[in-house]
Order: sequence, then C-alpha cells, then structure tokens
Amino acid sequence: MFKAKRLTLDNGLQIILIKDNKKNTSGAYLTVNVGGFTKDFNMDGKDYSLNYGIAHFLEHYLIENSIYGNAMQVFGNDYIESNGFTAPNRTVFYISTVHDFEENLVKLLNIVNNPVFDNEKIEDVKRPILREIDKNLDNPYRRVNEESFKCVFKYIPYDVTLGEKDYISNLKIDDLKLFHKAFYNAKNEMLIVSGNFDEERIIKLIKDTYKNFDNTHTTKKAIYDEPKEVVKKEMSTTDKDDFIRLAYKIDISKIKAKDRDKLSYYLSFVKSSNFSERSSLFKYITDNKISNYSINFVSDFGVGNNILFLNVIMYTDKYDTGKSLLIDKIDNLEYDEEIFEKWKNKQVITLINNLENFASAVKDYMDNVYLYNLYQFDDIDFVKSLNLDECKELIGKLDLSNCSIIKCKKDIK
Repeated sequence: MFKAKRLTLDNGLQIILIKDNKKNTSGAYLTVNVGGFTKDFNMDGKDYSLNYGIAHFLEHYLIENSIYGNAMQVFGNDYIESNGFTAPNRTVFYISTVHDFEENLVKLLNIVNNPVFDNEKIEDVKRPILREIDKNLDNPYRRVNEESFKCVFKYIPYDVTLGEKDYISNLKIDDLKLFHKAFYNAKNEMLIVSGNFDEERIIKLIKDTYKNFDNTHTTKKAIYDEPKEVVKKEMSTTDKDDFIRLAYKIDISKIKAKDRDKLSYYLSFVKSSNFSERSSLFKYITDNKISNYSINFVSDFGVGNNILFLNVIMYTDKYDTGKSLLIDKIDNLEYDEEIFEKWKNKQVITLINNLENFASAVKDYMDNVYLYNLYQFDDIDFVKSLNLDECKELIGKLDLSNCSIIKCKKDIK
C-alpha cells in the first residue's frame, strides 16, 4: 500500500511524497486550488470579478503555449504521458515518465507557473474552446438538467466551467494574467510526487525551481452563502423524455471528513441494493410496465461546501406512481447483510485493481482532499472496516426531506 508523506514548504506549497522503489514509473500531479466555479476573488485586499470559463481557458493556454511550446507534444515526443483538466474546484496538470523524471518535473512546474502570454496565441486557443462550448450546448438534456439544478441551488452555478461564448470570444490577455497572478502560486498549489526518487534531491529541486516564480500574493475565493433549503419544491417541464426526478440538497456540515468518505461508499451500496437492475424496485416497475429503463441514482459531494447533492430519476410517464415509488424507497431503504458483504468484496477487488494503476490511486487521493478535506488513501483495511450498522447510522443522519421534485413530460413536437 502507498505511504504518503505530507509537508508544507516555507513558500506555502503543499507536497505529498509517495515513494515506491519498486516502480519504474515516476509521476507528478500539480493541482491548483481553483477551478471552473471561481470568478470572484480578493487578492492582496482588493476585490476582483471575472467570468466563468477563465480557469478552463487558462489551463488550455498554459499547456498549448508553454515556454517549451505545446507541452503535450513536447512530452509526447519524449514518450512522456501528460495532460491537464479543470474541475469545478481545482485545476490539475500531470506527467508520468520512466526516464529523466527530475528534468521533466522542472518542465511541468515551469509550464504551470512560468507562462508567456501572447495575444495571437490567445486567439488560437479560443477556436477549439468555442467549438467545445457549442458541442456542450448541443446536449439535448442540458436545458432540463439546468432547470432542475436551479430548483435546488440559488447561488451555485450549473455547468459553467467552459464559460459563455461571448466572454470567451472577447477574453483579454489582462484577464488571463490577473487570474494566473491570483491563483498560480505556491500558497495555492499542491504537488504530488510519486514513484522511485531521491526525497532530499526532489525537495531541493522543487524549492529551487519555485524561487524563480512569483509567490507573493494572498488570494481568497468568494464564498457564497447557499441557503440550506431547495429553491423550489416542485417543477413541471417538457423535454426529450418522460421522467420524474427527486433532487436532494443535503446539509452535511455536521458530518466529519472520514464519515463523508465512508458515506460515498455507503451510498454506492444503497444504489446497488435499492436502485440497480437487480433491485426489487426495478423488478416491480418493469413487471408492472411503469418503466423499461434503469433508475439513475447519483450522489455528488463536489457541488458546494457542506452539501451532498443526490439525484434519483425514473423514466416513466406514470409520474405520480413513479414519484410515490421513489419516495417510498428512499424512506424505506433495504439493508441486506448478504448483499452488503458481496458489495464490499467487490469494492476491495476494485481497490486492488486501482492500486495497480497509480493514476487512479492518485485521483482517489486528490478526491479525498478536495471533496472531504481528508489527506489519506482509502486502503484495503479501510474498505474492509465498512460495516452495515455504520452504513445505516450514517445514512440515517442524512436529512432526506429537503427535496425538489421535477416532473418532465416528453415534448412531442
């Protein structure tokens, strides 16, 4: 099992060292503590407001126009895996290599922290992102999903990572420079280093590299006081399909970090036991021709601070029946000991397979940090410790009365 050593440098950079001398591959995952949900912030005591989409655009720009050229091409030509992505709450850049790790780690740190901004290159980045926005807007379910989301949340935005076309089309170089200056510094970054490396050499290398960057700014993201109650209790709409959706906004502020992590597993069991195609509910709705489709059950801890967002969807035109069945099931969840043990064994097998893929293991670690503020790997002993009594106890702490019910009728036009 991986052993992670966590330390913070004098410049504020958090480092996670995961040393494994048996690995031929070494990797680095540089996470910037800003993502698609951030547009308002305070830097060095002054308030700023930009627009959604800038975090994602900056990620693309840094990769495609680094001091070395297009970073993915540069790394790829040297047989090094690399990429980046922007999530609502973080932006990640990474490499994985079997050779010259220290040299390429320095490259990665420079790509992210030592940009060269150029107006012509900014225009080049706009074109593929605008196409990406168009493709996202063409999603046939986007409108109803957005309407449903706004029934639950007052301030938290829906799917804004890509930004709006007008803003991206007219994005200025000064906005990119400001955003990079505000968030891309040691105080706001976390670096995970993995594989076979010399710890002292790596730490010195990182310190020396960061001396070349601007790390002097203090930035705070704006925090929105999202109300605990859903915005609307019920809504009717039309779209591509007939369905009934239960969208829960659950306050988890009193649930500890470790218990939130456990809840993510227990909700997976609840889904498997109560809403999967093997469940008694699915058999009932298909036998009685209420629906021919599987029930969607999705839990999300990443929408907002101290909020669990839970969606349960049944595709049916028998709205009242579907609503009653879903509410009854949520109120009377099944907890079968035999099914639980089978589910837990499957989780152990999945974890073992993930441990063989270091990228998956690191992603799980970062999810623990950014979703639950929990600096640990979920190891096999952790999963084996999960038990049905605790599952019932933690699920029982969730307030499942705060729900928005969305009825969608198929638009036959």
